[in-house]
Amino acid sequence: MTATVFDNGDGAGDKPYQQWLHDHPTGMVLNTRRWYDPAYMVLHRASCHSIRRAGRQVDKNPFTGRGYVKVCSEEPDALLAWISQHGGEGFTKRCSICGS
Repeated sequence: MTATVFDNGDGAGDKPYQQWLHDHPTGMVLNTRRWYDPAYMVLHRASCHSIRRAGRQVDKNPFTGRGYVKVCSEEPDALLAWISQHGGEGFTKRCSICGS
C-alpha cells in the first residue's frame, strides 16, 4: 500500500482529501507541517473529527490549504515508510481524540 499526500499544491483544495476520507473510512491520516517537519508527525484515524470537520475555521481549504498537509493510507506501515523517506523516525504523537 502506498501513501497519498494531499497538500493543495495543484490548487484542488480540500475536495480530493475529503473524498479520500469518504472512500477510506477505516484508513489512517498523518497530519504534518507543509515543510515535512519530522518533529510533528501526528497519526489519526480517517474517521477522526479533528481532521475531517473544519468547525469554526474560516480559512479556505482549512485542511490542505494552510500550513499543514495530510498523508493518507489504509495502513500505518505506509505512513511510517513515508515518514522515514522524509527524515523522520516514526509518529511523534497519536491522536488522543480518535485513539489511533
